[in-house]
Amino acid sequence: MWFMAGLAALLVSQSASSVGAPGENEDLDAVLDRLERAGDNVHDIRSSLVFETFNTVLEDRIIKTGLLLYKKQKPNAMFLVRFDRIHQGGVSSESREWHLFDGRWYTEARQTTRQVIKREIVREGEQINPFELGKGPFPLPFGQKKSELVKLFDIELEPPVAGDPPKTTHLRCEPKVGTEMADKYKILHLFVSDALDLPIRIVAEQTDENIVTVIFEKLEINPAVAGSEFRLPSDTEDWDVEVEPLPPATGP
Repeated sequence: MWFMAGLAALLVSQSASSVGAPGENEDLDAVLDRLERAGDNVHDIRSSLVFETFNTVLEDRIIKTGLLLYKKQKPNAMFLVRFDRIHQGGVSSESREWHLFDGRWYTEARQTTRQVIKREIVREGEQINPFELGKGPFPLPFGQKKSELVKLFDIELEPPVAGDPPKTTHLRCEPKVGTEMADKYKILHLFVSDALDLPIRIVAEQTDENIVTVIFEKLEINPAVAGSEFRLPSDTEDWDVEVEPLPPATGP
């Protein structure tokens, strides 16, 4: 599951323009600078979440709705993605699942299987960026660096069209040939709030013929999310648990 690349916001130009490296396009440079600055000022986030997968071959659409929590901490940030309902084939039903990263362990839990899988992503005391694009369990769209984005993508500012979220900047991001992102994605479309300088909708055209759309609704920046909210519910304690630690470290 892909959870978003990230860019910044500026007023959309009337014609698409592209950037290959910093300094080649002043308008897009400004957009990327604003995103990086906005990400630097994010300490925690709360947002309703819509996650849609559309298979273009089978014409099958699955929509999950839930909640995202994100919080900076040392040595590594943490997040919780909780899905509450699933919509498929005109039917809506409860379907609870959790994706929790506590700064070291990434835990998946699903009500349908009553199973918890806990994977060690970072060794104790190690500091990494588990949300870096193309790496980690859930790359999040908050705090991505401009230098990394232009290294991975050819980016265009697109003029607004009907159906775009209001008051957003649309960026078309095509992965550069030979990058890991090009193996996963054809095109990424990012819609960035002109008020928040953060993405509120992301559309990923994937190489597996799926189109994934992620929508952040009622996005709250720095609402002082408590660390105690980053946990699984107590009823999961009786579920089957599988633990996958990292192999022992090698070398000095």
